[in-house]
This record gives sequence, C-alpha cells and structure tokens, in this order.
Amino acid sequence: MRFQHETHETRVIFGAGRSLLERLAAIEVGRISKVRRHVPVEDAEVARRRADELGASVLIAVGGGSAIGLAKAVALTSGPPIVAVPTTYSGSEMTPVWGLTEDGVKTTGRDRRVAPSVVVYDPELTILCLPRSRRAAA
Repeated sequence: MRFQHETHETRVIFGAGRSLLERLAAIEVGRISKVRRHVPVEDAEVARRRADELGASVLIAVGGGSAIGLAKAVALTSGPPIVAVPTTYSGSEMTPVWGLTEDGVKTTGRDRRVAPSVVVYDPELTILCLPRSRRAAA
C-alpha cells in the first residue's frame, strides 16, 4: 500500500478579518452576493464571466464553505489566487479540493490552483456573522 500526502503553501493570518474587509471595501471592484450550497455549475459560470469582465487579479471569499467553493470554481478555470476569510470554519479554506454540482450530481476534484493562498481567521468576524439570537451564546 502506498500513501502520499501533498501540502500547499498557505499564509495563515489570525485576527485581522474586520480591518482587512474595511480596507478592501475601498478598492473592491466587484462582488457576487448570490452564493448557493454545492456550487451549481451555472453559478460558477456567472462568477467566472464576472471575474473575467473585471480582470480580477485576486478573489476574496468571505463566508462559509459555499463562498469559498464559488471562489475555487473561478480559480479552477481563471487562475486568480484566493484570499479566504472563513466565517464558519468548514475546512474548505485549507484544501485544494473543489466541487461543482450539475443536474443534481456533485463532482469533486483536487487542483492546487484552488487552494487559497491566504487564509484569514478572525473569531470576532465569525461572531458578527452569526444571527443576533446566537451571538449571546457564542
């Protein structure tokens, strides 16, 4: 039996999420707010076209696994690096695994191009993304 483990280089930053997002707001060129679970192929195509139209040089994915998955779908074909700012800690932010769903069938794969180059972990930002009813418990 043969076992192989590959790693990729990722810069991990702790505690700078809110300040990063505030600074990015001043230079943001485009935003995709429609993000669905399991990254439907049609959503990936829309996001890829938008990134191409804008000449995106970097993708900033803020949110859970779905937001990061959509950025990975763009990076898979267009190639800009990803900065992931996870708010749910799905684990997707640290892997080269992508997934796309078409006609109810999910396809996954591995590609180093989709592994985020930078991951920003900020617990305060995560709590701010919770519904108000759950913030007190956190």
